[in-house]
Amino acid sequence: MKQNTIVAVLTAAYLMSPAAHAIGAFSRACSMKELSDKWAYAASAQFFIALGAPASIADIPPSERVNYFVLESITADYGQTRYWLWAASEQYSASGEYRFSANRDYSRPVSWQRFRSLESPWGAYVFSDAINNSPTFQKGAIFNHNRRLLYSARAGVAKIVEKVNADLPATISLYSDNQFKGYGYFVRGTHYYHDPRRQKTLFYGLTKAQNCNLSEMGF
Repeated sequence: MKQNTIVAVLTAAYLMSPAAHAIGAFSRACSMKELSDKWAYAASAQFFIALGAPASIADIPPSERVNYFVLESITADYGQTRYWLWAASEQYSASGEYRFSANRDYSRPVSWQRFRSLESPWGAYVFSDAINNSPTFQKGAIFNHNRRLLYSARAGVAKIVEKVNADLPATISLYSDNQFKGYGYFVRGTHYYHDPRRQKTLFYGLTKAQNCNLSEMGF
């Protein structure tokens, strides 16, 4: 890790929590199909586009959304910009037999293969005014639910949304009752923050995810 000397104020993470004045951390391995199944896809896509995803994701047909993922880890400071923040994200694809059913959680794959490790810069990033002031994301829009002022550091690719077998490596398929349900990815995050008042860099913890982790969006 290398500490930056400038706190950047940029558009960044789209993950929220009702907590204020506190450190938080989370990861996600989010299939766009999961978002499509649970929330309005159009609103989700427009928010990702505002944060830097390609505009083409708005036109992904429902049958193809299972092929698109968001893989990332985020360290957050809610309510104030007191700390320097940092996150790392180790990202894995599954191999071997991997099945789940309606009455059973995910079974363990034969192995997880790490295909990349990403790091955020040290900093404190915020939503841009264009996003905060946009009527698209206000007045009951899902991404404003339980929102508080958020500063964050994100370890993830700039384009946010990636395609299986194009941007992301091949992985095994998941099935339930012989029906294809998606692909197997796993994200492990490492989170630190630096307190300039005390001149200390502190380990916050590890996070893990195999899904969208929607509770960390404030839902």
